[in-house]
Amino acid sequence: MKDAVKRLIRASGWYVRRTAGLPIGVGLFTDLRLFGVHPKCVLDIGAHHGQTALAYVCAFPDCRIFAFEPSGHNFMVLQHATGGHPSIIAVNAAVSDQAGRLYMRHHSETSQGHSITSVIGSDTEPVDAITIDQFCADRKVLPDLIKIDVEGHEQQVLAGARRMLTLTKAVVVEATLNPSNRRHTQLSDLMSRLTPLGFRIVALHDQNLWETTGQLEFFNALFVKH
Repeated sequence: MKDAVKRLIRASGWYVRRTAGLPIGVGLFTDLRLFGVHPKCVLDIGAHHGQTALAYVCAFPDCRIFAFEPSGHNFMVLQHATGGHPSIIAVNAAVSDQAGRLYMRHHSETSQGHSITSVIGSDTEPVDAITIDQFCADRKVLPDLIKIDVEGHEQQVLAGARRMLTLTKAVVVEATLNPSNRRHTQLSDLMSRLTPLGFRIVALHDQNLWETTGQLEFFNALFVKH
């Protein structure tokens, strides 16, 4: 009966496999557990509409998640999507290396592509910025996991988390290996910052190929403390 069900599912274009024994890089939550990371507190930097925060709630029901989203419109959608989950706390702020005022450029095609910019124009929005270290000190929280997806502003986020990076167990950060990609942070630069702090890169998740180049353009890199 089990084999017949599997054949039916595969005929529909799906593949079913037990999560136990999955190769590294297939499932983020499986990999986190494999490396002993069972987060009780997550910082979701660049939460967009709450997709990642909701996924973490399902995977780790006892986890509290702070979801940071600076864009006004995206934040309203985030609040609506996560409002029924008391363990998700939405924060309307950008995260950077210092507190203050920044400007966010709106991507013309997707709200997931908004990015911090130094050029102010008709397509930019002023946003308030905070640092991870100051936020955690004010809230008295200690994150087990920091997830960062901020379209090229990752280094500044990490620079504002010097203390927390000595304490947290894992970092998931969007990166690229393509030297001509200016929208994403180079993996080598992230490794140069995180490796001296005791992190090791253990997996690449959510690999994305760009149709125009036909090559791997960006992915989520999982770093775990030794």
